[in-house]
Amino acid sequence: MKGVSFITYLLVSASSLILFIILFFIFQNFYTQYISSLKQAASREISVYVENEIINLYNQAQNSRFEIENQSFSVITKKLNIPQRIAGEKYYIEAIASTGLWNYITYNETTPYTTTSNKILVKFLSGEEYYYDLTNINVTIQGILDYENSAINYVKFRINGEVKDAIVFGNNTIFFDIEKIQ
Repeated sequence: MKGVSFITYLLVSASSLILFIILFFIFQNFYTQYISSLKQAASREISVYVENEIINLYNQAQNSRFEIENQSFSVITKKLNIPQRIAGEKYYIEAIASTGLWNYITYNETTPYTTTSNKILVKFLSGEEYYYDLTNINVTIQGILDYENSAINYVKFRINGEVKDAIVFGNNTIFFDIEKIQ
């Protein structure tokens, strides 16, 4: 009789352990999916906020009248109010510029939405990435934003007698615009 109760005890203990392990993996999977959906929703919300601020800055710069002298540049700066962390994890926002031609295209019913445009990348330090399209505007967009460095700058500069515009994320002092590759 002692052997039967010991075997019963082992079976009940093993079954309890297996049930505990199964429940642990179910809750872990639920938590992982919840955090992932939270990151995706917050990333979308932040990208819409950044896009609206870019458009407002673009409109403000287009409506302003300031002159560029020699090789100098002028800057309009706007500080963004973005959260430090999403779902407890640090992230950064990167501007990805399209080729110059696509910035001039506007969408209507006959234009397919599969064309390349400026994008916002929200990247988490764990490696998750979310890409969102921006409205096409006729400026180069580049740079990286994070909580400590969350300013966007509208820059007008003169190169070889031609005035160019750019929107730069962060406190970058170097920016570039590729026009032609030969």
